[in-house]
This record gives sequence, C-alpha cells and structure tokens, in this order.
Amino acid sequence: MKTLRLSLLLSLIMTHAFGQHGWGDRTANYPDDAPRIPSIELNERGGNLKVIPVVVHVIHNYGEENISDAQVQSAIVQLNEAFSAANVNPNEIASSFRDIIADTEIEFRLAKLDPEGNCTNGITRTVSPLTNSATNATKDVIGWPRNMYLNIWVVNSLESSFQVNYAYWPGTEPSAAYDGILYRHSNFGTIGTSSGNISPAYVAGVYLNLLPVWGSNYLTCGDDNVADTPFTIGSQPNSCDTTQVTCGTLDNVQNIMDYSTCGLMFTEGQKARMHSTLASSVSERDNLWTPANLLATGTNDGFSNSCAPIADYHANRTELCEGNEVDFTDFSWNAEITDWSWTFEGGTPATSTDQHPTVTYSTPGIYDVSFTVTSAGGTDTRMFQDYILVKPYGNAVLGTISEGFEQESFPVNSSPELNWSTPEPAGYKWERTTDAFTSGDASSVVDLGSIPYGLTIDMISPPLDFSWVTTDNATVSFDVAYAEDGGQSSGNEKLRVLVSYNCGESWIQRYNKQGSALSTNGGTTVNGNFVPTSSEWRTESVTLGPIAAQEPYVLIRFEATSHTGSKIYLDNINIANGALGIAVEENDNALSVYPNPVLENSVLELTSGASGMVMMEVYDVRGKLLWGESKAVSVGLNRIPLAEMVGKLPSGVYFLQVNGAELNSTIKLVRE
Repeated sequence: MKTLRLSLLLSLIMTHAFGQHGWGDRTANYPDDAPRIPSIELNERGGNLKVIPVVVHVIHNYGEENISDAQVQSAIVQLNEAFSAANVNPNEIASSFRDIIADTEIEFRLAKLDPEGNCTNGITRTVSPLTNSATNATKDVIGWPRNMYLNIWVVNSLESSFQVNYAYWPGTEPSAAYDGILYRHSNFGTIGTSSGNISPAYVAGVYLNLLPVWGSNYLTCGDDNVADTPFTIGSQPNSCDTTQVTCGTLDNVQNIMDYSTCGLMFTEGQKARMHSTLASSVSERDNLWTPANLLATGTNDGFSNSCAPIADYHANRTELCEGNEVDFTDFSWNAEITDWSWTFEGGTPATSTDQHPTVTYSTPGIYDVSFTVTSAGGTDTRMFQDYILVKPYGNAVLGTISEGFEQESFPVNSSPELNWSTPEPAGYKWERTTDAFTSGDASSVVDLGSIPYGLTIDMISPPLDFSWVTTDNATVSFDVAYAEDGGQSSGNEKLRVLVSYNCGESWIQRYNKQGSALSTNGGTTVNGNFVPTSSEWRTESVTLGPIAAQEPYVLIRFEATSHTGSKIYLDNINIANGALGIAVEENDNALSVYPNPVLENSVLELTSGASGMVMMEVYDVRGKLLWGESKAVSVGLNRIPLAEMVGKLPSGVYFLQVNGAELNSTIKLVRE
C-alpha cells in the first residue's frame, strides 16, 4: 500500500515549486488506498464518448476573482482540447509515443439545468470572504450533487500559497460535498485574469483517478499503474527534455500527468483508466455520463435554453457625505443582459439605463436602490432597502475625543455625534468586550482567528472637525494588545491606522504594524484564546500630520487584516490630544511654500539645523509617490524653486515630505 503523507508532499512542492499541479488534499491518502476500480479494454475509440456535466461555482467578494463567463468557457474549451487531443500535432510528440496519443472520448459540458431543473448557464456566482485562502469550508458555501455534476470552484486564493488547484482522487475525499476541483482564478482558462499557461487537465486527471506518471515517489523510479506509460522519476519543473531517460527507457515527458512544461497528451492506457473510473460506483462517477443524467442536466446533444438573468450589483461605497458620488457596478449573471434599469431614491440621476452608472447624493438621508435586468429569457429585479447612507457634511465633533468602550451600547453612543462605525463584512466586526482592558471595564476586540484570510475589519471614528488645528501635531494614541498564534498566520496579522479628510473617499496610512512588530507580549506565541494581562498592552501614538490640519471633516480608521490567527484588542483611544490652534513659529524644521496653491514660480523655504542632503518627495492623497528629488541644504534658511515639481502635477491636493539633514517634515500643497 502506497501512502503519500503531508510532509513528503509539502517538501516536494516547496523544494521544486510545483504549485501549478493539483494534488489530493493534505488529509487524503494516496489513491492506491481508495477502492480498486475494475479494468476495461484499452481501445475504445469507436464512439464511446462520455459527457461529464460541469458546474463552475465562482466564489468572489466583488474582486477580480469574479471572472467573466467567457473566461470560464475558455477553461472548458482548454479541458476539452486536452482530453480530445485536439491541441496535439503528432509530429510534436516524441516518435515512441505517437501511436498511443489518446482521444480520451471524454467531454466536459457546462450544465444547462440545475438540480431542480431550473435554467442555468452552468456558472453560479456566490459572494463570500471564503474566496480568500480557500479550503474545503469554501465548498460548503455552495455545491451541487456530485453524482450529477463535476463541481468546480473558482476562488481568489488557496490556503497554501504554493497551490493553484487541487482535487481528490476518487474514494479519498472526506465527504461527497468536497468532491470536485478547486481552482485559483488566475490559473483557470486562457483569457481574463489567467495567462492560460497552466492547463486544467492535470487536476482533472486526478479527479478521474490518474496518478502522476512516476507513481507515488517523485524523483524515484515509479509506476502509475498504466501499462503504456514507462517507469520514470518524473521531469524537473520548468523543463521539457523529450530525450530524457531516467529508468532505462525513454520517458513520456509530454504526458499531461508529468511536471514538464510540455504536457500535451494522455495515453491509451490512461484513457482506459479514466473510463474505468467512470464505470465505477466509487465516488458516484458512474452516473455522471448516463443518458438520464445528461437529460436531467441539459447536457444531452441538441438541448438549448434561454435563461432569465439573476440581478446583482455592488456599490463602491454605501456611506458617504452629501454631495459625493457613488459608482454602481452591474454583476448580474446567468444570462446575457440586454437592458438595465436603475432607480436611485435620493440620487441624481434618479433613474438610469446605463450598465454601470455614477450617482450623486446631495441630501442627507437613507436611501433605497432598485435594479432590474433583462435578457432574452426574462427579467429579474434586486432591491436593497436603506442601502445608501448620506451624512451631512458638517456637524463634526469639534475638539478632542476619547473612547474607552465603557458604554455597553458601543458603537452607539448616548451622544449621537460620538457614534463610531463598525462595518460588518460577512457578519464580522470589532466588538466591545469586558475580558480585558487598560482603563475602565471594557475594550474593543476583533477575533481574527474566526475571520477568513485576507478580510479587513474596520472601526471608524465619528467625524471630527479639525478646522481649529493649524499645525501638524495632532495625534491619535491608543492601547493595543496582540500575540502571535505560532501557526501559519504568524507574522501576517496586521493593524493599520488611516485618516481621511474627504469623507472616506480616500484614506492615507499613518500607522502599520504586523506580526512580531505588532506583538505586545514579548513575542511569546499563544495558541487558542489570547486574553492579555495588564502587562501585555502597549501604548501607541500616531501623528496625523498635515493631512488633517484645518480640515472640517476628518475620519480615523482602525483596520485589522486577518490571517486567521489571533485577537487584537484596542482601548483608551484619544484623538487630537496635543493639537494646537496656533502656528509654532519657533520650529527650526518648519517648511513653507509660497505661493500655495502652487504655481511654477513657487518656492520651498526650509530651515535646517544641519547641512547635508535632503530627499524631497511628493505624494498624492492615496499615498502614491509622484515625484522625488534630492537637494543639498545648508544650516539655516534654504530657498528651493519648485518649477520642475509643479510642472508634473495636475490639479489636486498633495503632500511634500522632506527628510534628511535633521529634517523630517511634511506640508500640504494645492495645485489648482
């Protein structure tokens, strides 16, 4: 009995970068441990076509992983080309193997009827954060009966970063619900987000019970239990040596089940093994291709349908200030859309027939959005009640504020102007807890161990009026507690503090720590529930700088990024402490630019306490570096012309940072 254990699998993959190939899940035994599937005759080319109905479940969070129908269809074409040998020029194959190139007589077809007999195009779309770091739990989101369909799940990323796909060999899956193939979107199909360089045929071969050509031990002479594939140790990755001999005979390096870069063919023996799998009740493969199932799934010859669409859309933001815009994106599916009809309560325009409209909301309030799409097969409407929250630009809190999470109603405050915002992607959020604190009786916590990989969880301050702050010394201080969990997530859990002066339209990072830098307990890993002691907290202070100074509507955002690790606690948040309402003229490192708004004759004046080189850098409001130059400065007042810099800037707001020669200062610039 051959068993491929996790340690061997990981060492092979990590050492040889084999992420492009599908393997059984880490808990699955090697396929020789599965029930044996009876053998059948090798040569079945005489019209023995087996059609396998396919459903592709696109699991997404409105990102690029929500691939197009066309990309899905390109992957099915790619599969069928490989399994029919349509992509093979026999002259390209080593002469020793030309006579056994197999048209496997297996065809994959997208289903046209779902398990209830409803019209489908064979592609489902489900919104879930489990698209990130996908595991079997992702398959629990949606799945169709495996005895009727080959389930394919397309996701943003897999749990192991080196994997791009995986499948179980028949009989090794932990449950029927997990049987099928999991693909990363960037390696599925030949267009869109995928380069097409990695064929989906290898992992489909695993699904149909094919072993790698070397059998159970890579780089050791082995056998895949197929008579016409020679013993081999396998090819090195990123290689294609068609003269390779490793076990006494010429290797079939152009076999799809090898690790070479030129996998083009299945053999007649592999075809027989796959047909044997389809004739077996193991994992219910024997029902997939039956005439009754083809009728039930709409994959029989000649079947056609025209489906009604399923309406879906997404807004780039649902909370905004009066006078701002919202971009709406159509994500409808299940049919080719011909007409769009939008209704925007409180918006301008109030209606639209554009596919992706932009709407301005000028009046504070809470508004509904309704959306109807039409295809040749019908219509569908989706309505979100109270979807858009428009806030008045004003009425922000003037002065400093403190938040110790003492009110049980947090984030709601007895003084409404002090309400915090805790968005809940997929139901996850920052919450008040009395388990640990540095002052009072409570703090705020986010349990990243229960939150899907890559998901960010925000806690946003009340709007703050900083029009009284004329210097850049306003700070945010807070107490934080965090311990690494010692698992795969170690070093990756992240906490950021960001500031916005334009009602959340853009955010600028002011604090970013993760892993050991964020840890507050001395670096000790904690497995399980982390509850900090009084000594396992640290106070942080973040300078907001010129970004917020003199702005009438400032938001502070605490953002935690999950790597499914530990908890992060926050307490004793103090905002704008230390801010002054008058300029500090005695600052030796002060910067000034005049005129500002800047023109090509603008000059930077800086006073330096030392001579040397300074680096001048200009960033936009999103933190993107736009321009940089080094200059020599001397002790005292320096005047630097800004014509070159100004000539490169379109209209907008920018930040000029000067570092070096004992300077570390930033000033806001406006280009009209």
